[in-house]
Amino acid sequence: MDIKAMAMAAKDAARDLATASGEARAKALDAMAGELLAVKEQLMAANAEDVRQAREQGLPEAFVRRLAVTEKIFQY
Repeated sequence: MDIKAMAMAAKDAARDLATASGEARAKALDAMAGELLAVKEQLMAANAEDVRQAREQGLPEAFVRRLAVTEKIFQY
């Protein structure tokens, strides 16, 4: 799937989630959180590489700090 297709799928999913019942929305968000936790190490490693490249490219440190994913984001 290319980036445009992923963006369109995300937009459709957001619309579906916005119109879902509270119970369905809670289940969907719990499922998403579980999936993210399941791939946490891969996400952290990929983010570390993104941060390294951003610094290497000389991007502003404020941008790099916003880019960085920390353990705190995974607290659920």
